[in-house]
Amino acid sequence: MPRSPSQVLASVAGFAACMGTAPVQAAIYGVDDRVQVYDETDEAWRSLAEQSIVLKLRAGWGICDGAAVSPTTTLGERQNLCEGEAFIDDPVLASCSATLVDDDLIVIARHCVLEDDACATSSFAPGPRYTAPGELFMPGPDDIYGCRRVVAELQGVDIAFVQLDRPVVGMVPAVLGPTPAEIGAPLGVIGFPTGVPMKIARSCNVVDFNNQGLVRHDCDTFLGNSGSGVFDGDGLLWGVHVQGPGGDYEDTGDCSIAKLYTQDGHIPGIDSAPQLGAAAQISDVLPTLCDGGWPTPLCGTTASCGDGVCSGTETAASCDADCSAPQCGDGICEVSLELDCVEDCGHVTEICEAGGSTGGSTGDDGSGSGTTDAADTSGGTEGIGTTTGDVEATSSGAADSSGGAPADDGSDDGGGCSCRSGAPTGGAAWALLLLPLWRRRRPQA
Repeated sequence: MPRSPSQVLASVAGFAACMGTAPVQAAIYGVDDRVQVYDETDEAWRSLAEQSIVLKLRAGWGICDGAAVSPTTTLGERQNLCEGEAFIDDPVLASCSATLVDDDLIVIARHCVLEDDACATSSFAPGPRYTAPGELFMPGPDDIYGCRRVVAELQGVDIAFVQLDRPVVGMVPAVLGPTPAEIGAPLGVIGFPTGVPMKIARSCNVVDFNNQGLVRHDCDTFLGNSGSGVFDGDGLLWGVHVQGPGGDYEDTGDCSIAKLYTQDGHIPGIDSAPQLGAAAQISDVLPTLCDGGWPTPLCGTTASCGDGVCSGTETAASCDADCSAPQCGDGICEVSLELDCVEDCGHVTEICEAGGSTGGSTGDDGSGSGTTDAADTSGGTEGIGTTTGDVEATSSGAADSSGGAPADDGSDDGGGCSCRSGAPTGGAAWALLLLPLWRRRRPQA
C-alpha cells in the first residue's frame, strides 16, 4: 500500500534507532508484491495455492459441537497498524506455513514442529484464502488434520517432512524440482505472512548462495511465512522459507508500519549490510526420507499394504496390516475419529458448555515463547459460530526462525530489534467477514 513521506521517514528513523541491537531482517523489499490468491494473474499459480498449500493453525482454533472455531483477531489489532497498511483487516489464523508433497505428507520448517516436541499439539488445514474481495474460504471441521509424526529431518537443516493423521482429501501435492542454480533466477513464495490468509509473493529472485546451504532471496515474507514453499519460476517446489523478517513491523509513535528495505536488502538512505530472506533446500533432507525407507513417489516408491508403514492413502480400514486403529493415549490426535480423547486431542477440541461458551483450544500458538498467546486465548477468545468464553490452552512454543532471533510471542513482533509498538488494541466488529464457507469432505476410502 502507498505510504506518505512521513511514514517512510519514520521507517528509516526506526531502523536507525535499532542499529546496535541484534539485526532485524527485511519484510518488504522495494514495493510490497504480496497478492491475494484471487488477484494472481497466472492460473497455474492460483491452482498451486488453492490445492497444495497448508497452514499450521495458531491458538484459538478448535472444533466445538462439530463446527470449526477460529480466532478473530485482525492483523491491525494484533500489530497496532497505522491506517493504510496492507491487509490491516485480515484475521490472524496461522503460526507457520507448509506445502503438501504426498497424500499425507507435508514439508515445513523444522522449527515449526520439533521445538518443544510441537508435533503432538500441532494441527494443519488447507489454507484460508480470499476467493474474492471480502469472501474468505475457511476450512471446516473435516479439513483439520493432526500431526502423526516427523518422518524425516536433518540436524542443521531447518526442514522437516511431517506425516498427517490421515490422507488429505481434495488437495494435490506440489511437484518437486531442482534448486535454481543461478543468481537472478525467478522465485515465488506462498504462505501466511504474519498469520493472515494466504498470499502469493513471486516478484522476487535468487540473490545469493551462502556457505550454510541457504539460498538468499528478496521475496516479501513475514513471521508466519516460516515453512512456506519456495518455488521456481515454473511453480516447482525446491525450498522452504526458514529465515526472514524477525520483527515485521516498527513503531512510528502512535501505530506501526511494515519494515521497508530497498530491493537489494538495504535500509533506505543508510549504508548497511543487506538483510535478505533465506530458503533451505529440500534436496538436502530428501535423502534422509528416502534412505529411511519411507514409501513415497518422492523417493520413487509407493505405499503398499503389508510394507509395515501406514502411509499414503492407507488407513486402518483399508490396511489393518500396516495401520492400527486409533487408541486414546497413543499421543496421536486422529482428528476425524477420536476428538473425545482429551489426552490426545485436547489441543484441538473445544468443550462446549451451556450457552455456547468454550473451554479448550488449539494448543500451539506458534509463538516460540513457550507461553500461551494472551491475545488469542485469555478469557474470551471469540470464535466463529460460538459466543465468547473462558479458553484454556497449552503452548508448544514452536519458534519462528529469523536468523536466530526468537519468534513472535503475541505481544510484539518477535524480531531482534526491540523498537516496536506495545500490545495491539482489542475489538472484533469485523467478525461477520469470517463466516466460514464450510466444505463437507467425502468419506475416506
